[in-house]
Amino acid sequence: AALGDDADAPFADAEAIIAAAVSGAAAAPNPADLLEAALEAVSLDGLSAFAAAPVWAAAAGVDAASWAAALQRGGLALSDEAKATVFYEVSCRVAASGLEGVWCEAPDLKTELDGPDAGPLATLLVNASGDARDGVAAEAAAVAMEE
Repeated sequence: AALGDDADAPFADAEAIIAAAVSGAAAAPNPADLLEAALEAVSLDGLSAFAAAPVWAAAAGVDAASWAAALQRGGLALSDEAKATVFYEVSCRVAASGLEGVWCEAPDLKTELDGPDAGPLATLLVNASGDARDGVAAEAAAVAMEE
């Protein structure tokens, strides 16, 4: 079901949350806070990861230029610029909070992205979210070893 359908009533405000995050409206809180809240709603409402794809696309859109540059650079390592994006921050937050069912696959994300680079960009973003998850897991393991 599309976002905002009656079946997804608890998630009906997600599009407004996403729009506020991307617009950077003065009245809006930190875009990462809004996007994390939208993903929490997906998780709590038991929606599919497909429903999370527009949220992840919106997160990438906040720093679209950084992701375009990362895509042009190619390679496997993410630049510091890419790691400083809202998308990466939200990925780290979601990984740390253990939200379930909100990680989308490249094909789902590709459907939400615009332009001729949608496929490669979706792959890059999914890899970046995996990098963020790995980083959070490594930090948690390091903390556990210190205790």
